[in-house]
This record gives sequence, C-alpha cells and structure tokens, in this order.
Amino acid sequence: MSCSVVKCPPANDAATAVGWHHPGRPWTILPPEKQGDQYGAKFVYPKTPVGDNVVCTHVHEVYKGMNNKGKEVTESNGILFIGEKGKLFVNRGYAVCDPEGIMKEPISEGDKHLQKVADHRGNWLDCIKTRQKPICDVAIGAGSVTVCHLVNLAYWNHKKLTWNPQTWEFPGDA
Repeated sequence: MSCSVVKCPPANDAATAVGWHHPGRPWTILPPEKQGDQYGAKFVYPKTPVGDNVVCTHVHEVYKGMNNKGKEVTESNGILFIGEKGKLFVNRGYAVCDPEGIMKEPISEGDKHLQKVADHRGNWLDCIKTRQKPICDVAIGAGSVTVCHLVNLAYWNHKKLTWNPQTWEFPGDA
C-alpha cells in the first residue's frame, strides 16, 4: 500500500501501520493553519517502507461512512489510510475499506504479517512468565506518547518542529 495521506488521532498508529516503529516517530511536525485550532496538525514521516514523506493529519472526525455491519457511523477513534488503490479505515472494533475487495485479497508469504492480540494485559502477563517481548513493549509505548507530546508542542507553540528521533532533540531549537 502506498499511502500519501493518513488521518489519525495523535498516536503512534501511523508509524505502526507503515512499519516504521524504529525510530517510529515523525521528523517534521506542522502546526494547524490557524493558531488556536484544535485539529489540523500534520506529522511527516520520511523514508518509510510505504513511501517518502508520508503525511499524517490529526483530525477529529477520522471516518464517516458505513461500518462492517452496514450502519452509518462517524468515528473519532481509529485510523484512515488513503492510498493509490483505495481507502482503509481501522479501529479496535472493525475495519472497512473502499473498494471492498481490498481486504479480500490474500496476504502472500512475502507480505508483513502482524501479530494479533486481543488482550494486551494478558499478553503482558504471559510475557512475564515466558520472558518474551510483549506485542506493545516499552519502546512502543514511549513512541506513542512521544508523538502525543510532539503534536501538543506544535499546537501550543504554533510553529513547525523538526525532531530527531535518534537523539530525542529539536535540532537548532531550544
């Protein structure tokens, strides 16, 4: 999937979905057009596995359309991918796509397969016993909260931010 636009809440969902968790954070954060706006900030992820400069926009209404049960919904929680072949909306409850056939295409052996865990607490407890790494480990949690902090800084300061996720610094900006 080649995404050019992703609509999402201020979380690390976009980085996870584009397979860019390490370092997993945007390098450029743009404030909304008007100072004081609560939505409209943009995250720019350079050189991701799905393309260069993937832009994620923080929006309130992520998806408006039919859910997988045919009910008209307006969602403020989830993530909407808009790519060359169509649109895909995913939240914790369901996934829908346009055109419908996209989700019916089988995943090949070479495609990335994500681990499915419905119970994160249970996964964490199992990993304590087995010494395995949980599906959402501390690095993923740190990445998620960092994106939230970055978007808040863009809103509060109303300026473009350049972030270096390797050094955890804003180069040339106190």
